[in-house]
Amino acid sequence: AVEEHFYLLWPLLLIIGRLRVVTPDEKLAIVDIKVDFLGVINFEEPSFSFDASIVQSRVAAFPITGDMAMRAGGPGFILSVGGVHPRFTPPANLPKLRRIAIDISPNRITKIRAEAYLAITSNTFQVGLHASLDIDAGVASIHGWLDFDALIQWEPKFSFSIHMDIGLELKVGGRSIAGVSVDLLLEGPGPWHAKGDASIHIFFFTVHAGFEVTWGEDDAVAAEAEIDASARVAAGLSAPGAWAAVAPAGDSWITFRTTNRPDVGVHPYGQLSARQQAVPIGVPITRIGRSHVVGGTATVTLAPIAGAPPATAAMGQFAASQFIDLADDEKLSRPSFESFQDGITFGSMTTVMSSEQVSTADYETVFIPDNHRRRGPFDLLLFAHALEVGAIARSGLHFATLNNGADQRVTLADASFRVVAADTMTSADAGTAFASATAAYAAAGAVGGRMLVVSAHEVAD
Repeated sequence: AVEEHFYLLWPLLLIIGRLRVVTPDEKLAIVDIKVDFLGVINFEEPSFSFDASIVQSRVAAFPITGDMAMRAGGPGFILSVGGVHPRFTPPANLPKLRRIAIDISPNRITKIRAEAYLAITSNTFQVGLHASLDIDAGVASIHGWLDFDALIQWEPKFSFSIHMDIGLELKVGGRSIAGVSVDLLLEGPGPWHAKGDASIHIFFFTVHAGFEVTWGEDDAVAAEAEIDASARVAAGLSAPGAWAAVAPAGDSWITFRTTNRPDVGVHPYGQLSARQQAVPIGVPITRIGRSHVVGGTATVTLAPIAGAPPATAAMGQFAASQFIDLADDEKLSRPSFESFQDGITFGSMTTVMSSEQVSTADYETVFIPDNHRRRGPFDLLLFAHALEVGAIARSGLHFATLNNGADQRVTLADASFRVVAADTMTSADAGTAFASATAAYAAAGAVGGRMLVVSAHEVAD
């Protein structure tokens, strides 16, 4: 059963509801799953987000919990059920999600719990499982675990990473008496990399064995013809829809009628934008997809022609790995999409007044239903009265403009990034927040040592 409510708060459409699944029927209800969800469609960006949480749910007598989320448009696409791979950095607009978990503990002494996640992005497939067994008999206790994480990446070349960790430990009086653990890692292909560690612990003796081996050739992606980055930008700016009008914020008084003309109609106080998604502007790039750029590196810039109004940069979302050579760990740790310039927006708020023109105004009165017409000179007193009681004065938009007060719309701050030490996760940037991940990585390289770039909200100074 699905219960849902729709709310239109332009440009947003909110979908709020609850989904319930009961099997085999309401009375027996062996499986009873309840999911509260919120969907948001933004018609201006456009984008779609969906968030859901499992609440008050169970399978037989065992509780089940977890979250899921989906983001489409804007910074890209991601669908996550229970979170993401530990080595993957999710987009800043994806909240931290609880794993899909079920607790099948039969009693207070024995606790058995399983957690799982699955995530799909435009370039990865991720799946993982964590299971634990804990038996606490007072003086003695047993702890067992199984961890499994798999990450598959499609671009710039196919690769995968599978990690598994399994173990069992016996403690007496809080001290480890015996235990066994196995840790395995397999990555590939081209080259293949395998690593394993195993240990057995009995009283005061520990036997440890491990291996690490790499084999096979580096299956580098076959080089393709070099690409002229400037030509790609020029082609993108010539594509249909690249040029568009930008209305001034908050204005809804002037609209344009639909025409078949190829011209772009611009609001008197609006702006004209020229944007493309082929190449990020103003940053050095080394590749476009699998192909390198002409000259090894290229930086494309845009500027309006002489005499045009002042221009500002228009920002868009790009996958950095498609334009910049990154190490494997950077491909996983950097955001899937980052904000780079994709064009320019130019226009002027200056009002240009024509020379004064003298005109004689009159008005016509039509009497209904006789359709009798009378034309006379323009009366300023009658005009002032019409301004107070006419259709425009009584319109809801006019009253809203006069009486709503300050702008109460909710705005979201742009994402920012910080540099932290990889070992301690403490700030290494003296409190500096960077507007882009690219700038943060440049600062991390200048600091030296093992550094990570994370979203600013993850750092507690």
